[in-house]
Amino acid sequence: MADRFDVPDEAQMINECLPALALVRMRNAKFKRPRPAGGKITEIVLHDTDSGTTKYANTVNYLANPGDGRSVSIHYIIGRDAGEILAMVPEEMVANQARSHNDYSIGIELWRNHKQYGYTAWQYDAVSQLVFDIRRRHGIPRDNVVGHGSFEKSRPPQEPEGFEWSRLDDDLDRLQARVKAFDPRFAL
Repeated sequence: MADRFDVPDEAQMINECLPALALVRMRNAKFKRPRPAGGKITEIVLHDTDSGTTKYANTVNYLANPGDGRSVSIHYIIGRDAGEILAMVPEEMVANQARSHNDYSIGIELWRNHKQYGYTAWQYDAVSQLVFDIRRRHGIPRDNVVGHGSFEKSRPPQEPEGFEWSRLDDDLDRLQARVKAFDPRFAL
């Protein structure tokens, strides 16, 4: 796990090596709670949001404050278009996104609607940079980056549906090389 670094050095690394993170904006989600005392973040859970709506903004509004009695939330959501990346629950808080895994995981939604399959180049770039940074800051091993369907029996086992895990691995390897060349202190 990375130690605390000089903020200007870390900010420069993010701007040069993980530029999608500079685009993250905050949208507060209603449903969140503190992590258990001494709770450590050990897992990243990827989801796909097949919301049935054709508007990213509608899904964001729903996840911010569901009006249907469900208390769902997510740490991050990545839309299909460049620049669509929001933090909705601070990482130090629990989001209601993965049932029994909530207390020790960070959840990332990849947005699509029921007519769109696969993920855009922007989504792969953004999710790989976000996963790299979360792993770096929390010391999370690669094997602990999982799909929601890998443990939640009510979900399709392949969720996120159609996600190219090998592409994520290749992207993470490239990011590791880029960050290590920038400054080895920030590498995994």
